[in-house]
Amino acid sequence: MYGFPGDALHEIVPLGAVTRLPGAPDFVHGLMNVRGTMLCVIDLSRRMRGEPLRSESASVVVIQSSGRVLGVAVDDVLDVVDTGGAELEPVPQSAVGPLARGLGHFGGRVVIVIDANELVRQALA
Repeated sequence: MYGFPGDALHEIVPLGAVTRLPGAPDFVHGLMNVRGTMLCVIDLSRRMRGEPLRSESASVVVIQSSGRVLGVAVDDVLDVVDTGGAELEPVPQSAVGPLARGLGHFGGRVVIVIDANELVRQALA
């Protein structure tokens, strides 16, 4: 299970029609029109585990970092939770590389909190 810091979260929208970008890495799902704005959408499952989305009712978590916006397609959005500034535990970098900010414990579940800045940098480089 993955999460994003609240300051990076812009909105959550249903996954719509996506146009594949020729030559893009396989984790780049493509471009999607969100209210007249073209949004680059990546498949987080494929990026993190190498497996494509499993859900036909996937959502896109729109994150914003350094003035750049990225859509992250996910199978499910379970909740939006205010952690109250809870401290994150370190995560073994071999597990997910530089994308993980740390591990959080929310609602009895362990969540890998993604570094939105690094994800946007990698996807939109």
